[in-house]
Amino acid sequence: MADTFKFHVEGMTCASCVGRVERAIEKIDGTGDVVVNLSTETASFTLDPALVKELEKISEKVKNTIERSGFDVSAVDLPRPSIATRRREEARLWFRRFMIGIPVSLAVMAVQMRWISLADAPRIYILLGLSAIFPFLAYPFIKGAMIALRDKGANMDSLVALGSLSALIFSLVTIGSHGESY
Repeated sequence: MADTFKFHVEGMTCASCVGRVERAIEKIDGTGDVVVNLSTETASFTLDPALVKELEKISEKVKNTIERSGFDVSAVDLPRPSIATRRREEARLWFRRFMIGIPVSLAVMAVQMRWISLADAPRIYILLGLSAIFPFLAYPFIKGAMIALRDKGANMDSLVALGSLSALIFSLVTIGSHGESY
């Protein structure tokens, strides 16, 4: 009978992420019965009994493979914060991004709607400066999309990143054309 081994996997956000982790582990010789659980953030697999003596090497290979797929991995026996604690920290980081994004968005809107007269400076330079914060606000989505793209796949981050970047580029092109934007 094959032994089951388990890892904690952080950073999965959807079923596409689960599938990516499962496929990554299944590609490793000697692993089988791969089960990835999104809600408990765990990945488990069985190891061919003939390869038990190579457990450390295979475990390291599994860990590296999951990390290359864009997720954080740790052994089950290592202490780590509870899921609730990690979720609170993640919510705090998203709230911070949101609070930074509100004034930036209002500033861009004020310039674009001409609520603020900035006759001395071309609007494109002002909007480019204000749009420079975009990478900070959209970083998690863009990072997730780039990792999925590298793996020749797509996930929810891909959709958000594509929509956000398309809107940003379209807005900058429209503003840069010096035509009316409404």
